[in-house]
Amino acid sequence: MRIVHIVDLTDPQGTERHLLELAQSQIERGFDVLAICPPRGWLPSALKQCCIPIYLQEVRRKSPLSLLRIRRRIASFE
Repeated sequence: MRIVHIVDLTDPQGTERHLLELAQSQIERGFDVLAICPPRGWLPSALKQCCIPIYLQEVRRKSPLSLLRIRRRIASFE
């Protein structure tokens, strides 16, 4: 099973910490996991440190171009 996590913030708050723990657990259980998040903050380096595949992209919910890039990345996720 393939799972994609998308977050628009990278500050060390509840959602981002939960994503890190959840993705680690999913990988341990044999799932294919991809995290999509902005390139700033602590989260990208924490994901890389845990060997979680990551795609760095500004996530702007109201930007059609941002959403199109994310959609393309999800479609190519193998």
